[in-house]
Amino acid sequence: MSKIMKATVRSGRATAGGKVFNANHNTKKETRQQERHIDHDRTQQNINFRFTNEGMVRRCGSFDAKAFELSRYEFLYGAGQEAKNARYTQDGHPERCKTVADLYTSRRTAPLETIIQLGRRDTDIDPKERVEKLTGAAFVLIDNLSKRWGDNLHLLDLSLHLDEGVPHIHARMTFSAIDKFGQRIPNQAQAFEAMGIQRPDPTAKEGKYNCPLITFSDIIRTEFYDLCEERGIIIDREVKSPSQKHLSVLEYKCKQMDESVKSLTAEKQQLEAVAAEQAQAIVAAKEEIEKIRAERDTLRDQNSVSRTIQEALQQHEHPIEAEYIPEKKSLTGKVLEPEKVKLSRADFEWLRDRATITTAIKNAWNSLQQYGKQLWAEVDRNARVKSAEQRAERAEQQTRTDAITIR
Repeated sequence: MSKIMKATVRSGRATAGGKVFNANHNTKKETRQQERHIDHDRTQQNINFRFTNEGMVRRCGSFDAKAFELSRYEFLYGAGQEAKNARYTQDGHPERCKTVADLYTSRRTAPLETIIQLGRRDTDIDPKERVEKLTGAAFVLIDNLSKRWGDNLHLLDLSLHLDEGVPHIHARMTFSAIDKFGQRIPNQAQAFEAMGIQRPDPTAKEGKYNCPLITFSDIIRTEFYDLCEERGIIIDREVKSPSQKHLSVLEYKCKQMDESVKSLTAEKQQLEAVAAEQAQAIVAAKEEIEKIRAERDTLRDQNSVSRTIQEALQQHEHPIEAEYIPEKKSLTGKVLEPEKVKLSRADFEWLRDRATITTAIKNAWNSLQQYGKQLWAEVDRNARVKSAEQRAERAEQQTRTDAITIR
């Protein structure tokens, strides 16, 4: 009886953070031992294959895939990049020169990695049978790719992983084209054009989800599904295209952003209301502070006057000894010297101090009269406001009584 299960074929060059995939994750034992999700006791069961420059396929154990793939890049693109660098230098733009290592690590020209998987962790199938069906279909698929597009698609290495939750295959490849100078360069777009692969909707603008790579992925996915079904595995093909998956993610994100906008808007309104209340409170506090300052200054003046009066009252009586000197006139009656009062210096200073105290008392009296008027005006205003509030309350009560009567 045929089994029905899901299958996965997906391709990429870099992580979501933009870092290109590390080839040694697939092939090098030391690198895999650093991964926590791997069963290190089963790592020795993994199988690796290298595709040589001579077109041979070599089965091998653990190896440095980064070094091997870089040597393949040197073989494929070394001459072309060297010629391109020479042209850049000749044109006066040596800053545009790149090494083959730069090509290998760039997101645009790094190897494309395709993961092929049959079933999921909970799929009801014998583990040995799963591996046989997976490798049988995947190896035929890889062989077909090489035969069909070998001039533009170059397989680098392939790894069968049996030390993770679900057996799967990593196939790494690079795409090349011949430029106008007759040199081979890494260029996926020109390679797909030479391979006759177009974007899914040629009438629409090319984009991340309408590009030849989507078509290429659909081709190898469909072929892998067909090869699995030839081996008695019925594939559940009801899957969303990458563009639909991406659209649903965007819709979800947009919904989340809408909810965030609503929440932030409500929070903003609350903060604005609080800010308005605080602003009113600040204005009222400033007015209260000014009022208190004015009262403080008044009380300070009163205190000063009180001290002056108290000091004056505490002074003892001082007898004044004054000598009256009448005016002097000439024989014709002209006043030669006006009349005078002769005082001692001590008596003069005492009288001067008494005059200063008398003036202060007069000023204090005027200040107290003014402050009393202000207090009386405040009391009168409060009384009038209270009276108006009482009248309004009585009117409101009467209105309610009238309304009840009408009902």
